[in-house]
Amino acid sequence: MRNDVIELAREMKKRSEAVLLAESEFMKSNDTEVIKRYFREVNNLDLMIYPKNIIQLCDAVEKLAEYENMEPVAWGRNTGMSRTLESTTKSERVSQWREFNEAHPDIADDIFPLYRHLNK
Repeated sequence: MRNDVIELAREMKKRSEAVLLAESEFMKSNDTEVIKRYFREVNNLDLMIYPKNIIQLCDAVEKLAEYENMEPVAWGRNTGMSRTLESTTKSERVSQWREFNEAHPDIADDIFPLYRHLNK
């Protein structure tokens, strides 16, 4: 995901949290300064809620959803003291690795899924 989209999401979250905090104070107070702060925070958030920004965030969420629904194309594991990389596309082999890990938890290998890149 592009850094500008990540920064946009972080900034929108930060401003949204500021609005919620100001709102909770606003609901409990009749103080003019608290009321002004609330509306200042709301207006500050409004600047972020620009359709172009929302579309960028939605596109990024859709891309993440594509990754979430992917199935691994292979599996890998780091084995032994030298941490040799071993890989397989066979689910039976992965089952054997997992059984080994369960039988020997003190020397269990790191087993991890491998995915195809969406743009490839």
